[in-house]
Amino acid sequence: MPDEDRPRFRAHARKPVRLAAVLSHGERGWQRDVIIFDLGIGGACIEAADVLGVGDRVQVSFVTADRWDPLQIPARVAWTSNERAGVAFEYSSPEAAWGIFELLIASGRAG
Repeated sequence: MPDEDRPRFRAHARKPVRLAAVLSHGERGWQRDVIIFDLGIGGACIEAADVLGVGDRVQVSFVTADRWDPLQIPARVAWTSNERAGVAFEYSSPEAAWGIFELLIASGRAG
């Protein structure tokens, strides 16, 4: 079975979504628009594996209808495969975790 078809262990479930976000790589100094394909309190599956390596530290920013400022979540790349990558969120505050939870609720995906 190819690596990309193997199930991955996750401490928290993810829900299918299709959300726009901005991915920033502070060390390399770039940012780009990406699509989030699944989202959970622990992380997300995103496009852009072509520019990411396992272990890279990035920031995922979400623009939401109920926030003035983007929700910015630091993350670490956990895996890459073809054109997608999995990131594990590394929350800087409880408010950031709450922001992801609110985003899941707003998208109808919490639960």
